[in-house]
Amino acid sequence: MKKNIIILFLISPLLAACDFEINEPKVVKIEQVEFKSIDNNKIYPGYIERGGTVNLSFRTSGIVEKLYINDGEYAQKGKLLAVLDDEEYKLQIKKAKTSLDDQVVKYERAKSYFERISKLYDAGGISYNEWEAAQTNLKSSINQMSILKDALRIEQDKEKYRKIYAPYNGFAIDVTTSKGEFISAGEIFVIFQGIGKLEAKAFISEKRIISIKKGQDAILTSEVFEGKKFKGKVASIIKTSLNKGSYEVTITFDKDFPELLTGMSANIQIITMPTKKEILIPVDSVCIEGGKKYIYTFKKINDFEGEATKKEIITGDIFEDKIAVLSGLTNFDYIVVEKNSKVADGEKLKYYE
Repeated sequence: MKKNIIILFLISPLLAACDFEINEPKVVKIEQVEFKSIDNNKIYPGYIERGGTVNLSFRTSGIVEKLYINDGEYAQKGKLLAVLDDEEYKLQIKKAKTSLDDQVVKYERAKSYFERISKLYDAGGISYNEWEAAQTNLKSSINQMSILKDALRIEQDKEKYRKIYAPYNGFAIDVTTSKGEFISAGEIFVIFQGIGKLEAKAFISEKRIISIKKGQDAILTSEVFEGKKFKGKVASIIKTSLNKGSYEVTITFDKDFPELLTGMSANIQIITMPTKKEILIPVDSVCIEGGKKYIYTFKKINDFEGEATKKEIITGDIFEDKIAVLSGLTNFDYIVVEKNSKVADGEKLKYYE
């Protein structure tokens, strides 16, 4: 009996200690909330371009007679790069002239015949149908002669098709044809890289393009220049076949940024909506009961303890691990951001920040 009393005496402090731990207030992490600027404008991948790369080609076929540019060479805007020989040009001119000359002969015959028929018709020697047929033939001849004159003029205008000029200051990246070689109309003669005005390109889906307009502000950033922003504007929106269902959006800049080089990757943010201020809280701090959302606000009592209050909130968009609170919280409120599933309304808690 004495032994049992001693054992009970020894374990009594342990029981008391356990009871003390059970009744100790929970320890939770709290956080003060405040309005922060939220930017909902989308960011699109893109790249830098200076003046653009263009494929230059002749508008007519022929042999390269004169070549004034080679791979890697610089050319100022308007410089003559190459000229085709005029053999094909002369041949087409000759054909067009021959066709027109033949038609002129036919016209003269039709005109002479109509004049004779008209005299006979006036004298009552032929029917109206015969006179009308002669008139129709003359009109057709005049019309055909007009067509052939236009065709000759077109061929004569093709003299300028034999020449290619630099569209802007830049470099010949790749000249595909040598002097003396034949090249077809439309075949790439030179890939030309301009060094003109700084531009940026982004490809945007049909779903997103409806909110983008010419003149909207844009911000370009690059991993190469961490923390630096380059401001520009949307200059053009073009439907592209590179990616089905996408549009090529070109961004231009009011001033040049020499550090931005052709081919650099970029992130392009187009400002389609104003930046607004919202309260963001951790998603994990929100409780859902009966389709409603709740948060536990926290009122400090002293430097160690405080009291939790359950409050209903209305939320908005989610930003990674944060969610916007539209109503239910005010600026600089404290909230419980962990272990809130075990917190009760009005419960006294210990805290840390």
